[in-house]
Amino acid sequence: MTPSRLTIGALSPLSKNLQFEIIRPFIQESRVQVRVVEGEYADLLDRLRRHKIDLILSNLPLGGTDAEGIEARLLGEMPMYLVGVPPFKIPRKPFPEWLEGIPIFLPSSRTASRVGFDALMIETGFQPQIAAEVDDMALLRLLALSGAGLALVPEIGVKFELEEEKLLRVERVPGLNVRFYAITMPRRRSSPLIDEVIANGTELLARIQQKKPATL
Repeated sequence: MTPSRLTIGALSPLSKNLQFEIIRPFIQESRVQVRVVEGEYADLLDRLRRHKIDLILSNLPLGGTDAEGIEARLLGEMPMYLVGVPPFKIPRKPFPEWLEGIPIFLPSSRTASRVGFDALMIETGFQPQIAAEVDDMALLRLLALSGAGLALVPEIGVKFELEEEKLLRVERVPGLNVRFYAITMPRRRSSPLIDEVIANGTELLARIQQKKPATL
């Protein structure tokens, strides 16, 4: 039997761990042939409208003219953490004052999490020492593992490193969360594969959220 095909678009900065965990059930079965296409938002939306891809995994909501004729389903949300190489000790100061003199690695200003972090810093009047700004979650993970500073990431972005205790959740940034969406075209008949992707993503994020992580 020829396996079904499933083409998933993913924003370039999106966590590779999230992508892997969502498609893992499919690649373990020969009934589905999965293709993942990374790209910029506008290009992926164009491909979706032309039915070149089945859905888009995104950490950005739809807005303005982008939303016309398209559905965005919320898979879940996760808090943002500052993570670093253990053992990392927080000075006896409240957040974000204890960050003084500590290099941090941040997502680019195009992300909702970065916008929220910048707003928090403005609100508190604190100027962090930004060592790097990058789009790619994999690079943020490597920067965190370098031991040269702390990286601002959702837990899913460094899931395996946290489990193996190569990284430590140093601080949960108050009030800062990232949402993940599955973006699809409206369908008169439900596609079982698309519904399965959405179910996988929703279950994965809910399972991670149910864990009570230890922080310093």
